[in-house]
Amino acid sequence: MPNTVDQQALDSLLSCQAPLLIGVRHHSAALARAMPRLLEAYQPEVILVELPMEFAGWLPWLGDAELTAPVALAGCSESQDDLSFYPFADFSPELAAIRWAFKNDVSIEPCDLPIAEATVSRRSREHRECEPNGLLDRIFHRTQTRDVGTLWERLIETPASTASPESLRRSGLLFGYALRCNDQTAARFDRLREAHMRKRIAEKSKKCAVVVGAYHAPALLPEPVLWSMPEEDKIETKPASGKISTALIPYSFDQLDERSGYPAGIRDPLWHQRAFETVQLDDWDQTVADLVVGVCRELREQGHPMNAADGKEVLRMARDLATLRNFPAPGRGELIEAIQSCLARGEVMGIGRAVARAMEEILIGSRKGSLPSKAPRSGLGPHLDSVFETLNLPREEKRLRLDPLRSRLDRARVVTLERLIAAGIPYGKPAETEDLAHRENLTEVWDLKWTHATAAMIELSAARGATLPQVATGALLEAGLNVPQEDWTAEQLGPLMQAARCGLGDLVRSGLGWLMGPFLLTAKLSELTLAMEFVERLRSGHIPGLPTEESQTYPPIVESFEVPRTVQTLPLLQAAIASLEGLVGSEDMQDASAILDLVLWYQQQADQGPSVDAGRLVWSLKLLAEEGSPLMQGAGMAALLLLDVLDSDTFGCRFGSWIDGAVDGESRKDLGARVQGAVYLVLPRLSSDLSCLDEPEQRIAGETDQEFLSRLPALRSGFQVLSPAARDRLLKELLARLPEDDSPALPQTLDPEISAARFEADEVGRQAVSELLSDLSWEDSLQPALTEEPKALRVQPGQQLSLPNRWRLILASQPENLPPMAARAAKALDELYGQGQGEGARGRSGGGAGAGQEDAYPGTREWAEDLGELFGEAVREEVLGEAVAAGRAGAFALLESEPVKPSIELLEQALSLKGSLPESQMEKLRGFVRKIVDQLVRELSTKLRPALTGLSTPRPTSRKTPRLDLNRTVRANLHTARKDSKGQIHLVPERFLFRSLSKRSMDWHVIFVVDVSGSMEPSVIYSAMMAAIFSGLPAI
Repeated sequence: MPNTVDQQALDSLLSCQAPLLIGVRHHSAALARAMPRLLEAYQPEVILVELPMEFAGWLPWLGDAELTAPVALAGCSESQDDLSFYPFADFSPELAAIRWAFKNDVSIEPCDLPIAEATVSRRSREHRECEPNGLLDRIFHRTQTRDVGTLWERLIETPASTASPESLRRSGLLFGYALRCNDQTAARFDRLREAHMRKRIAEKSKKCAVVVGAYHAPALLPEPVLWSMPEEDKIETKPASGKISTALIPYSFDQLDERSGYPAGIRDPLWHQRAFETVQLDDWDQTVADLVVGVCRELREQGHPMNAADGKEVLRMARDLATLRNFPAPGRGELIEAIQSCLARGEVMGIGRAVARAMEEILIGSRKGSLPSKAPRSGLGPHLDSVFETLNLPREEKRLRLDPLRSRLDRARVVTLERLIAAGIPYGKPAETEDLAHRENLTEVWDLKWTHATAAMIELSAARGATLPQVATGALLEAGLNVPQEDWTAEQLGPLMQAARCGLGDLVRSGLGWLMGPFLLTAKLSELTLAMEFVERLRSGHIPGLPTEESQTYPPIVESFEVPRTVQTLPLLQAAIASLEGLVGSEDMQDASAILDLVLWYQQQADQGPSVDAGRLVWSLKLLAEEGSPLMQGAGMAALLLLDVLDSDTFGCRFGSWIDGAVDGESRKDLGARVQGAVYLVLPRLSSDLSCLDEPEQRIAGETDQEFLSRLPALRSGFQVLSPAARDRLLKELLARLPEDDSPALPQTLDPEISAARFEADEVGRQAVSELLSDLSWEDSLQPALTEEPKALRVQPGQQLSLPNRWRLILASQPENLPPMAARAAKALDELYGQGQGEGARGRSGGGAGAGQEDAYPGTREWAEDLGELFGEAVREEVLGEAVAAGRAGAFALLESEPVKPSIELLEQALSLKGSLPESQMEKLRGFVRKIVDQLVRELSTKLRPALTGLSTPRPTSRKTPRLDLNRTVRANLHTARKDSKGQIHLVPERFLFRSLSKRSMDWHVIFVVDVSGSMEPSVIYSAMMAAIFSGLPAI
């Protein structure tokens, strides 16, 4: 096709009245507003609208006065995945035409290709061929736009406030002609649709108006322009197999916004709704002002200082932009540019994020549609009614224990529940069960409850299909499986596994080749171990949705699945071991969990055919234990214990040394990370063998209260990775080994020889007392008490916290047994750590839902006072620093007003708050950061400047000066020492050393390279401070 404009064809397009062509763009507020006047002026006898033929029965309901937009029409074949979806809002020109037709008793019919034929044709559709630097590209360049939607808005929507209905119709046709002219050849599928539309127009002998997409209008002229009949041998018009299901569903502005992921949407629906409702030019300014006020109000509610002056400036800039672009009033583009310039001020983070959230709230809106009360139910709802009846799923609230691996009915129930979850329909969820420590549970417990939200989401989910498998497939495709497989990343593993749980064999089969190929080269350890579990369950038939035996199926809900022979766990295990070395510096708890998975998979590989040698695995784990980050050191040591490379005593001694070494802030932080990695991995072993905790228990028991309390936050943080229920079980096992007496004590094994010596000393003492006090009678037996218990209690000086209570504080368990002082400590830590996550997290008592029982602190200052009193000022600062990292604004406000020990970690935590705090608190954060930076720069400059400018302190020299360096002279002449006859030592120096003043100098050039990698935040902080130090040196 030529990429030039044919004026004669253009004139015929604009002047055509038989039929009257109204070229629209879906969701055009300008044409929707003009549609009634266009039709009123033309007075058609029949209206054809661009909708598939199967939707003809729904048009009366779309025209019903009781219907509230937005709504959507959806249709598809039950045997295909393709979905025809048409959302409508008040500002949709098609809906405006339908409403006018029923209001004026004019016949209206669909004219697009039936879904039954379009579904097959769409599968073989080709892409349009566009000429590079064609007409459309030149228009983009001239209007400074980048896409067709923005171009339509710039050329049609924004100038529409002063345009007549007929000029808007012509503008739409011109726009469509430009798009058509830009394409060298229209796609065959488009030409096939247009052939059907032409056929429908030819059947109408009455006065006809046609409402179609502006792109198709030139092809519908009596003498078509830029169109040719599709080749007969390439036309696939056979109907799709399966019944065609259609549905009319309520919709919402949240879904209508194109950023929601739902099809056929438009950006900022509420703006277009207001534009549709604004008829007079004088009202446009008020409409824009209302939206600006709404954005400013939303920002104020978020805590950002926005006032009338800000709103006025936004409105002024929007008006000025409209004037510069020769628009009668500001459009959506002008409004957004003004808001971003005046309120966000160029910031992407911080206030920029807040402005984006406010614009989302105001410009998208929350309006929801509804159907006429008498509208028939359709689509997914009746299908699910049938499924629920077949599977006997209850609608009342109920808890079901299902056995999907032994019951075919339960298998179908689980698959249905998984499909509902994938579709986002709230009905059932897995109940909280006991933590099985990476073991598979044969039964599943589900909590089921039918609510109003269930019914609402069924209607909304009908947009993806008429059956539950179609809806689940559509949701998973949108979640990432619709990406070309060569572009798949590890993010696709989650949707692929969910597809398996949903029994969607076609999706799973298409992804297994990727899993055993490119995935092995790019996945992290945690992703590889997850894939190993998935493949093993798939091969063993333990995924309910994909049984490997025909006898386990439940047609048509559950079908059998054949796993390809190439799908094995061995390549995944080899790749996982190879990736282990890359975790040396990791501080991610997910990586520690992956190490545990890897060890467990290695231990059970012997039963799965070929095995992997342990050499590289053990070497990598030793590397982690010796050179890794604190978290990886703990995980590496625990993994070596699980593999029996280390014994319990060695592990316990290493664990105990971590506790002993936690004497300052940095070492206490390392202790917490090491304990996290160790206890998470060693938990499976603790259920049967507690000996690996003997040495740590001795260290904990032997500390004074103050020593223990200084390490308690780190220990609590370390054991916090376990679920509350796991900590409860561990505490019970630990307490079972201790005596029932709860006095402050240290467990000690009594040596028989020591006991005998003590008994003899007691006897001597008793005899001496008896000689002095002859009337004294001894009632107690003098025989030593023999016991079979290996442990006894010995009171330690300075201890008020017993060993059982220390374990209760560390594990945040059994709060009712804590004495008052220990309860205060537990409450203070609960304020930061809370109850934890996982099994047993629900229903934990206490204000902090952890070990403490009192109500939560009224404010951060009271909490900080308790921290300082109980744990000391150093620990207080560390805990408050963790609170800053958790986003607790009051913590940094408190640190900002009081002395604090500066550190790169604390500065990094403070900087992480940027973007999450409102502007009203940002000034305090800036002051806090400024104070830390000043102190860090002062400390670093003290060490750095002498290295660059030279020392001013005396330095040794062999030249004679008035100042003898006696210490160096003695050390240099020790070899001359001699003893005289009286045994005295004399030194006969051979070489004397003196002191001379050093001279400041700068004898080299400094090349200063600043690392500004955004992924290396500590590096950026260091480089910025070094730059500040260098800038203060006179020589640079």
